[in-house]
Amino acid sequence: MPETTTASFILRFVQDHDSTRAQGENWHGVIRHVQSNEETRFTDITKALSFMSGYVKFEHEFSRGSKIDSPEKSHREHREIQRENL
Repeated sequence: MPETTTASFILRFVQDHDSTRAQGENWHGVIRHVQSNEETRFTDITKALSFMSGYVKFEHEFSRGSKIDSPEKSHREHREIQRENL
């Protein structure tokens, strides 16, 4: 029987009601990996997908034509990439 791996995420979007920002710039998100309790904030969905790629192998390209990193990268490498993107 094949081995099954589960990766669960909580994804939260928050819309700020700030009239000084242009429409579409007034939201942010937080994504949490349930099993490890690690989380990151984002304002671009590709950053959330990149975070998930640390736990799940994606074989499709996502918006803006960027290929999401594969889960073969170690957690350490993934966190370093995340810090660089902040």
